[in-house]
Amino acid sequence: MPTQTEWEAKAANLLKSELKRKGGTYAQLVKKLAEIGVAEKEVNVRNKLSRSKLTAAF
Repeated sequence: MPTQTEWEAKAANLLKSELKRKGGTYAQLVKKLAEIGVAEKEVNVRNKLSRSKLTAAF
């Protein structure tokens, strides 16, 4: 069973790869998140993805 850290890394890698595959930007991701009620700043999203630290809420 993967540990929490492994799940966080998998989620971050998946999100980063989908952004790249679709040609999306962090700014676009922040806008999409805001549309579903998740308030994040672009710098915070960038940091979370670079550290591979995503919570289930995110």
